[in-house]
Amino acid sequence: MAFFSEEMKPMLDTYLGETSELMADFDRIVDEGEQSNTFTPDDIAELFRSAHTIKSSSAAMGLNALSRLTHHMEDLLGIFREDPKKIQGRVSRVLGHFYEYSDFVKKELARMQDDDYQPAEGDSIYEELTEDIRFFSHPDTEEGPEGAKKEAPLSGDEDISLPKPSDGEIMLHLTFRPDVAMINARAMVIERQISGKFHVLAIAPKVLNGDESGNFLTKRGMYVVFPEKEADEARKMLSKNLYLSKVEDAAEEDPPSPKEEMGEKKYELSAKEKFISLRWENIQELQNVGGGLLASESLVRKIAGNHPEIPELKDFNADFTRLLEELISRIDSMALVRVSSLVPQLNRTVWDMSRNMDREVDFQVEGQEIKIDRNLYNNISEPLLHMIRNSLDHGIEPKEERLALGKSEKGHIRLTVENQGSHVIFRIFDDGRGMKYKEILAKAEKEGKLDKPASAYTEEEALQLIMKPGFSTSDHVTQYSGRGVGMDIVNHVVSGFGGRIFIRTKPGKGTEIAIDMPVSVTAVESLGFKVGPYVCVLPLYNVEMIFSHEEGEERIGSREGKRIFTMRKREIPVLDLHKAYGVEGEENYFIVVRSIEEEFCIGVDTVTGQETASSQPIPKILEGNWQASTGIRNAIIHADGSIGFALNAVLLNVLCQKQGKEE
Repeated sequence: MAFFSEEMKPMLDTYLGETSELMADFDRIVDEGEQSNTFTPDDIAELFRSAHTIKSSSAAMGLNALSRLTHHMEDLLGIFREDPKKIQGRVSRVLGHFYEYSDFVKKELARMQDDDYQPAEGDSIYEELTEDIRFFSHPDTEEGPEGAKKEAPLSGDEDISLPKPSDGEIMLHLTFRPDVAMINARAMVIERQISGKFHVLAIAPKVLNGDESGNFLTKRGMYVVFPEKEADEARKMLSKNLYLSKVEDAAEEDPPSPKEEMGEKKYELSAKEKFISLRWENIQELQNVGGGLLASESLVRKIAGNHPEIPELKDFNADFTRLLEELISRIDSMALVRVSSLVPQLNRTVWDMSRNMDREVDFQVEGQEIKIDRNLYNNISEPLLHMIRNSLDHGIEPKEERLALGKSEKGHIRLTVENQGSHVIFRIFDDGRGMKYKEILAKAEKEGKLDKPASAYTEEEALQLIMKPGFSTSDHVTQYSGRGVGMDIVNHVVSGFGGRIFIRTKPGKGTEIAIDMPVSVTAVESLGFKVGPYVCVLPLYNVEMIFSHEEGEERIGSREGKRIFTMRKREIPVLDLHKAYGVEGEENYFIVVRSIEEEFCIGVDTVTGQETASSQPIPKILEGNWQASTGIRNAIIHADGSIGFALNAVLLNVLCQKQGKEE
């Protein structure tokens, strides 16, 4: 039997969205605390508020184990909130428990979307927090007193009475809308918002989770006391809250007991929900719809151009284009994620490994403010994590070795993110031991992984061998390396997304690995052309120049058995797409394509012109090797409804180089 009923599914989406945001804030603060080795009173207060909200909303969802565990985290943070000095100098003692708690909550959130979800208990983390509570309650002794402070009741079954405002204080009465679901969680969110901006002097109910509090909030509302000078601003802010129907000055009489007023009736969560939570899948569908509309707009524009005698059609197209561009812009903004969202996970990896390997590492990230598409975010996360693990495991030397080499005891790893328009570049630097390409070449030759004689390999080609399946630079299998499945997977993910990996290294000095990834977009202005029976498109930002058959014939030649195309006194390779696709056709046009910093040329049958291509994902079975062997990134829908292929310049360039070697 499913843990969440169908009636609770809309509330589950809301809970997952809000709790994920709270955990992102939690991770960010913990990450900053680890970096600075301290937590400020404001940090502790924000962590406490996050835990307080998660505890209450989890209880409202029936997630008692998670609520119980989070309540224990709240108890620990409460000790630090009362006396911030207790955590200073002892950050390392609690950091691991903060990370474990975060991992547990995020795994639970992920599992809650499964049909067979059943809550986990988290008993081991609970016991660890219990030990910390005992210790920090009396930090001057090695062991705290027997038994930590008792938990406050999760049910909220206490007497509910109104605060008594003093002179210079104003009490506001907040009335919730009748159809608000998860009212306990909503109240907690309101408390968190106002506590972060105003001086909240008192609040009723004091405990915002549980049935009785839910009943009180539903029937009577919420009471908050502010300093008189802040009351007007607080009233304005609260009046904008979607879940409140009324915000007014409160009467000072005590309310009746919830049980007296409502008998034994229990508060029930409403199935109605006005809050809309968008999953990533929903945004992807919106992107696809927007891309389809853009393709249709191209057809409307063409029709309007063919009928200038109908001015209304031209006006309609102008309005349609303007509104559609605004819609696409808003959809795209919803799909953007800051790189900073990745940083806590990366810092966590460095923290774990440096402790386990007894290595001191300074890890820095530059370009955190850059926003990237969620598709790119999802594809780049694991490769970046693996690259950083490699830098720590293979690159950064043990302390003694670094000191003997005249290096600082602490190693340095730096991740930089650069937005270059149609591409985003991720670079990972380390000041470790570097790589010796001759040793890599020799090992690859010994393991039979060379495609040509060792003497024919350049240094760059030799370094690329570390991405061969089953190849590892480590001679011993450890927790982090030695199995030969790392860089192969990274290369598979990056190339499958149309990206490319570059490696630079200096033995004894360090290594730089750059991952160049195309920006993921659903619809983009493209050049259409035909190769045999196939209709293809390529983004305009990758198109350098187009030559007719006559112009191209004068520039086509060969060198060392390979076809070349001469442009501006430079010779660039030619990719034969007809041969690659196994189709007949004529090269009536030559298109010079720019891929990152490299150029190559393709011959096509016809050029169909500029169009807005609506990209659609190809079946999973065709990803990876099929994409690499064809240069096809996605399918497209043309304005007339026909299907074609969206080519990727990076994949085509790799295919061009491979074809050149075969020639």
